Amino acid sequence: MSRTSREVGIVDWALLYFGFLRQTYVSAGVGLACAAQFSADDKWYRAKVVDLGPSGVVTVFYVDYGNSESLPLDSICKLLHRFLTLPAQVSSIDNSSA
Repeated sequence: MSRTSREVGIVDWALLYFGFLRQTYVSAGVGLACAAQFSADDKWYRAKVVDLGPSGVVTVFYVDYGNSESLPLDSICKLLHRFLTLPAQVSSIDNSSA
């Protein structure tokens, strides 16, 4: 699914905001919408917690890009309510027939 320049601008602006409003979680649950700091570029992206690992590690799915990674709990933070209204930019893909 292709994103429009307006949608990209909203996501980019929203995630710049998190550097100033960083409220991390003490605990998280599967399904939690959050902002996650991607390890490859240290930028913040919208994500959803999909698994809880040992020692404060969570696996997140980046809802606008479709990739996942495991991160320490202090690499996710609260997502402001107004950024939950933009729909995820990636939908599920069935790879069973590939």
